[in-house]
Amino acid sequence: MSVSGSSPAAPAGSASVWTQGRVSAQKGGSVSIPCRYAQQYKDSVKYWCRVVLWPTCIVLQRTDSPQGRAGLSITDDPAQQVFTVTMTNLQLWDTNKYWCAVKIKGIDTPDARAGVFLSVTRGSASVWTQGRVSAQKGGSVSIPCRYAKQYKDSVKAGLSITDDPAQQVFTVTMTNLQLWDTNKYWCGVKIKGIDTPDARAGVFLSVTRGSASVWTQGRVSAQKGGSVSIPCRYAQQYKDSVKYWCRGALWPTCIVLQRTDSPQGRAGLSITDDPAQQVFTVTMTNLQLWDTNKYWCAVKIKGIDTPDARAGVFLSVTRGSASVWTQGRVSAQKGGSVSIPCRYAQQYKDSVKYWCRGVLWPTCIVLQRTDSPQGRAGLSITDDPAQQVFTVTMTNLQLWDTNKYWCGVKIKGIDTPDARAGVFLSVTRARPGPPATPSAPASRAVLNRADPQSLGQNSLRWWQSLLVACGVLLLVATVAMVTWKTWRRRGE
Repeated sequence: MSVSGSSPAAPAGSASVWTQGRVSAQKGGSVSIPCRYAQQYKDSVKYWCRVVLWPTCIVLQRTDSPQGRAGLSITDDPAQQVFTVTMTNLQLWDTNKYWCAVKIKGIDTPDARAGVFLSVTRGSASVWTQGRVSAQKGGSVSIPCRYAKQYKDSVKAGLSITDDPAQQVFTVTMTNLQLWDTNKYWCGVKIKGIDTPDARAGVFLSVTRGSASVWTQGRVSAQKGGSVSIPCRYAQQYKDSVKYWCRGALWPTCIVLQRTDSPQGRAGLSITDDPAQQVFTVTMTNLQLWDTNKYWCAVKIKGIDTPDARAGVFLSVTRGSASVWTQGRVSAQKGGSVSIPCRYAQQYKDSVKYWCRGVLWPTCIVLQRTDSPQGRAGLSITDDPAQQVFTVTMTNLQLWDTNKYWCGVKIKGIDTPDARAGVFLSVTRARPGPPATPSAPASRAVLNRADPQSLGQNSLRWWQSLLVACGVLLLVATVAMVTWKTWRRRGE
């Protein structure tokens, strides 16, 4: 069964639980969704609920009562800090928003959760392959087409094709490729039945005159004054060839800076070849802003009119602060708290770290520093040089705390900007809950926190009660009005 989904991101919102943002599956198939959580929730009850809006979420399964709806199971692995929800025999109406949730003890403390959208389709996701493949003119390519178990005995369509039912994969091999072979191709599986479309998966094949036998990173960033090492990998047939590094936006006008057969070249630039690993590495030190450019990993090819094999990489040298990084966005609730880790490079272990607030960095207002940790109430900063991270904790958050903040590291030197990384903090109102009576404080806790399954039900009951009360008042008022008018007419 093919399942597609976005990768789990660093937690935001109910930030101690996170999962994939979106998952796709086929009708009749199954899906397993991992829900990861922070260490402090290892012994907490986990549950799975369904609905677009969290406050009205209906609990479908809990870890403390795993026997629930047919075709749905939940298992917790505290050692790995993950609980997994498995749904089988999926139907189109299972398409909805679901929530991985962890029960949090305490009055008016919202449960930790992370949402995932499940899409169930009639599509043919039972066959899948690479989305895009590149090869060289005159070369060959083998494309694996994987398929679901139910298609092991079906006919597959292709060119020079071999099927391996045990591995549930058939492989298409194309040799002596030409430029005109560039096109969209399909791995197809024949499906029996009238009006039943064949299962298929598309792959785009690009045949070029280029040099797919050399490859590297597409883009590299570094700081002014820093250094960078770029690995350039190559095919086995080039183990004994001369490798070189050149600079220029366009390949034909590229200027060679260094070669493996004459490694002594420009100051601050070196090239080393490791034929055993089929990689040569280019190292550039003391980088300057003007080093920003397109570069090429290249291999010398012998022969007349035979272009050298190459792969391009764009190097960006900035004044920025790639040496500090953190989460891009964090969400929390009014009255709650949040801890934001700010990681930094090793050279900043002994530097002063600080936390400042402001949409624009130049006008940022410093709120707390590690060399004077006593600052604003409800705000603390702690540095752990061994782990190369400093942590900012904000408590008793209010709506007006919503803003852009910056993890900053003090850099010594004139005209040298501090290293920093920005994070946007969003503080939202707490979940609405039913009102509590002063005479029954315990019932307030029960209404708000008694049971995850009551999250949606309690809210619904409260509104139902309100509507019933309004209806009764309206009925009483109507009866009173009719009685008064009748009495008045008799009096006249």
